[in-house]
Amino acid sequence: MEQRYPLRRTIRTASVVALMAVATLSCSGSNDGPTGPAPPPDALRLSALTAGYFHTCGLTVGGSAYCWGSNSLGAVGDGTRTTRKLPTAVAGGLMFAAIDAGAGHTCALTHRGTAYCWGWNDEGQVGDDSFTPRDAPVPVAGGLTFAAVSAGHAHSCGLTNDGVAYCWGDDFRGQLGDGGPGPETRSPVPVRVATDQLFTAVIAGYYQSCGLVASGEVHCWGQNDSGQNGDGTTSDRHVPTRVVGNHAFAMISLGDRFVCGVSTGGETYCWGSNRTGELGGAAPTGSSVPVPLEGAPTFASVFCAVGASTVSAAEAYACGLKGDGKAVCWGGAIRGGLPDGADTDFAPVAEGIRFKALAPGSEHICGLSLDGFGYCGGANYGGQVGDGTSEDRSTLVPVLGPTG
Repeated sequence: MEQRYPLRRTIRTASVVALMAVATLSCSGSNDGPTGPAPPPDALRLSALTAGYFHTCGLTVGGSAYCWGSNSLGAVGDGTRTTRKLPTAVAGGLMFAAIDAGAGHTCALTHRGTAYCWGWNDEGQVGDDSFTPRDAPVPVAGGLTFAAVSAGHAHSCGLTNDGVAYCWGDDFRGQLGDGGPGPETRSPVPVRVATDQLFTAVIAGYYQSCGLVASGEVHCWGQNDSGQNGDGTTSDRHVPTRVVGNHAFAMISLGDRFVCGVSTGGETYCWGSNRTGELGGAAPTGSSVPVPLEGAPTFASVFCAVGASTVSAAEAYACGLKGDGKAVCWGGAIRGGLPDGADTDFAPVAEGIRFKALAPGSEHICGLSLDGFGYCGGANYGGQVGDGTSEDRSTLVPVLGPTG
């Protein structure tokens, strides 16, 4: 019998919960005991998992890239535009150290620091000095060596080994951070972010980017209509601007017009929009400065979802991982007909599985278990759950083995 693990729904005044973002982060905690159900015999053991708006990608422990889901924009990277309902090898046989899925494109980084991107490229977000969609990986122009790469809505960013940030793609709201936008509000090649700050992490989000420095300061730039840059204003910023409050953050995650982060002291703060409860109850109308996430458990990492402004049915949400690998979510509802859960602001997700990373898409969520297997649930109209069907899932189901 097929086992499934429910995503429990949270009931609150303005919203219901469930799903984030894009990053692959580890949490601490004991590895004693089982971390989830037995995976399918042919399941891939993964070292990374990331979700875009309508597609999902992962890396095997050896560095091979697989993607699945909607492929109308080439985001799967297998050289076709065919929807893939099971993990499908990315073309080219490249071995990667990191991978990140954006709205309709994907970027990955080799062990030598060469960035490759593929998929939709209308704003130059692939970074190969063109605006031509790419159905297979192409190297990012400029010959830069990166330590990290991040794919956002229609732009991408990379971080060099010495902490210098570069971004490319859409710059309509200043999200490239180079002092624009100018007459040409996009760049198909990397441009240096206009700051003397050296970053330890840089993240491309929804018309916004943020960087984390070694001291724990956060600097953000780009769209700021909901206060998502955290500088106490709602004015767009075309260069990095420090988040106010003198907080020291250990990690941050960008969502759809909101940001959350875990401080070095273990507190979770969020800022920006609060349309569906993504900031919790502390700032019902949103906040342009960081506010504590009231009533939240202590998280090792947080993950914020994007896509709610693009996908009409999607709602903004965020999720956190506790130190023992248990996941909870808050904010908006996930597609898939989730069963009613406890009447609590922080809904447990797949209580039978412990995770080291979460990867929410716009209407689906995936998680990487402590023993390295993928589980996905929610919207599945593009095959983004990876179970070989196009049926929405109200529970987390194992990602099946690859095609072929």
